[in-house]
Amino acid sequence: MQLEKAERLEEKITKLALRLDSANLSDQDIDRGLELIKEVQAFLEQTDYGNCIAVLGATGAGKSTVVSMLFGNSKLLVHHEDEYTRVLIAEKPLPGINIQYGSLSKTLLPAVLSASVNGQSMMIVDMPGTHDTRGPFAELVAHFILNWLLANHKNVQFIIVATPPQERSQEVRLAGSVNRACVSGSNTVLVFTKCDADFDPRIATKMKAIYPEYRDIPVFALPRPRKLDKEGLDYSSPLAEMKLNVLRALASPAKQASAFAEPIPDTAQLLLRTFCKRNIELARDALSQVLGSQYSPQQSRYTISTISELLAILESHDPLTFETFVGQIERFVPRSSSISGDSTVLRAIERLKFMEMWSESPLMRCKGEWLSAKCLGKLEQIKRNLNSLNLNVHKYQNLERKRRENTIVVSGYCLRLTSSSRLYSTIEDFVKATNSTTEAIPTVVLIGFKAITITAELRVWANVVIISPEVCMAKIDLSAEGQAPPPVQFYAIPGQSGVHGVPGRSGGILTIICNELVNPQFIHLSAGQQGGDGQNGSDSINEFDLESERQRFRTDVGSALNSLTSLKEWESVSKYPYLPFGLYVSKWSKREMPPDTGHMALTAVGSAITASGVAVSACLPLLAPIVAPTMLPVGTGMIRKGIQRNTQVTLELERSIKKGKAAGRPGRGGYGGCGGECYVVKGGHEVRTRRGASGEQGENGLPGKSLQTLLLKGTVTQEYGIFGCRQGEPTVDIAAVLMNDATCTNVPRSGFSPEQQQSTMRNSLLRRSVVEGYYEEAFAELKKTFSQCDFPDVEMP
Repeated sequence: MQLEKAERLEEKITKLALRLDSANLSDQDIDRGLELIKEVQAFLEQTDYGNCIAVLGATGAGKSTVVSMLFGNSKLLVHHEDEYTRVLIAEKPLPGINIQYGSLSKTLLPAVLSASVNGQSMMIVDMPGTHDTRGPFAELVAHFILNWLLANHKNVQFIIVATPPQERSQEVRLAGSVNRACVSGSNTVLVFTKCDADFDPRIATKMKAIYPEYRDIPVFALPRPRKLDKEGLDYSSPLAEMKLNVLRALASPAKQASAFAEPIPDTAQLLLRTFCKRNIELARDALSQVLGSQYSPQQSRYTISTISELLAILESHDPLTFETFVGQIERFVPRSSSISGDSTVLRAIERLKFMEMWSESPLMRCKGEWLSAKCLGKLEQIKRNLNSLNLNVHKYQNLERKRRENTIVVSGYCLRLTSSSRLYSTIEDFVKATNSTTEAIPTVVLIGFKAITITAELRVWANVVIISPEVCMAKIDLSAEGQAPPPVQFYAIPGQSGVHGVPGRSGGILTIICNELVNPQFIHLSAGQQGGDGQNGSDSINEFDLESERQRFRTDVGSALNSLTSLKEWESVSKYPYLPFGLYVSKWSKREMPPDTGHMALTAVGSAITASGVAVSACLPLLAPIVAPTMLPVGTGMIRKGIQRNTQVTLELERSIKKGKAAGRPGRGGYGGCGGECYVVKGGHEVRTRRGASGEQGENGLPGKSLQTLLLKGTVTQEYGIFGCRQGEPTVDIAAVLMNDATCTNVPRSGFSPEQQQSTMRNSLLRRSVVEGYYEEAFAELKKTFSQCDFPDVEMP
């Protein structure tokens, strides 16, 4: 059954080989040839070859005869047919070994038999002869069979059968087979057939075309039977020793190296090139037609990564196999379509695979050879469209101001922020405008669906949220610079304490949500703002009239002096300086005045009386007891009185008056703002939380001017006579002095306004749900803008 199948298959191949020997090839003949190759492959796969011995040789060299001799046990007689044929003709070949007669090729499919070589089971494969006389297609089939055997079986040994070379070309072909078999590391035996009696098999050692390292391979010679041998030449018993040596050489350990590579015969190469050319044309027509019918720009949707890959495909000029190119082109059509599943394309791929198998190398062509000129023009248009789309997506920027939320959201596929960009100035203007209209800190949300690159130093007072898979940043400073504003009025309202300084603004919060952060060293911890200065306390308010107080002081001084009628009462003031009406004697003094004319006359009269009394007592002794006690005391008293002087007393009186509203307390300097915080969320996990320095406290306010004291001073001068009586009216000089009295302030030890001082408030961190909402809104706008793109890999880190 197997033999009948092989014979029918060989007959089909032979018939087709006759048609394929012409220059005009039809698609039907090409398809039929490929189908026959499939049948040959199926036929080969029915046998498990295991460890193989492949018998190689040209048609008519005697391969089948050598196989029967080496592995048969019966007597083998070989005859010579005529002088023009060099074919060995053997009787009783081994079963399965078809020994043919004549110089025409008749064996196409390999004959296989099982044999034991030194106790090891081996499959002996009698391969089809090279240089098949049935034409190039038969040679291609034979070449395919050998390649299939070598590709699917590693343990293959070789018996090369050849006739003694008569020409240089025959020697070169034989040397090539020897070199390729030896390079593979397999055991190789060379058997010469049809040898004359004087033939020396060591000729192989002298063939220059054989590599020097392979010239010592085992070589054997079979004698050529003569025409006179009527009964034939017995190849069984006389060659038993040679048979044993051949089998021993085949059974020695082999060293695997490179794969055996048998070249395609020249005539078959011409047919193969014709096959390849025609199959490339068929493949180009099939692919061009399918691409033209299935490509639709309106239905084509690509991811950004796919666009980049497609552009790389379109810009590449590297040669590709047809199947690889089909896989690339298929990416341009909608998902519902399939180019590689099209029957004509599948047939073209299958054909070209056979061409590659025959040629033993991939058929690589540039895309210009795999597509028609019309389709190439369409690809150029596709490339322009994809370049434009790719550029627009990467340049895309969207800006949305949310005034009520004091937020600006900036998004882009690859967002890039530079100092010269319009986007940078827009963000700065928004932050400044918000800072000028509200005390609330603005928020800047930067969204990069693929990446964010910040090359400019961003200095704004704002909360900044950066969201992108990849963030490459320069310095970002969100410090609240400067100082909180001072009070509107430098001094408090009269009668009130100063207000405390406004607390400084807290530094902005930086939040980075990413998968990869480049240059994290540029993260700057934002500082808080310096607190505002406290307000100065209000000055005191004096509420007295100077002239009125001066007149009242004069009147009160006069009333107090009226009670001092004698010198003795005036002198008592030095011990008790407090007088009515709040008067205080700060200084008291008196001095004697020099005698005047009256005092001198009185002294003279007293002296005269005294002298008269002395004289009367001396002249009239009898009157002395009467005169002396009378006149002498009077005279001396008058003298004493005359000698006495007036006394001048001076009093310095004071009275202080303080009326009005006390000075206000100063306000404290405002607290410095809190340092800004920095949060880095990488891969869904918070990896860093840091806080900047707080701002300095503002300057404390100064206390207001205290109440002034009105100090009224009066200098009163009064003279008293020799009898202590007041002489005339006192003289009163009044002076008024305004004095600043620090001891009279109402500021307590703390020295500051009792009002509660406002504390510093930290900026609030934006909630995750709010951030996600901003991201989803921006992403929806991106998809709306580029409806022809898919963004399956875009998601919030």
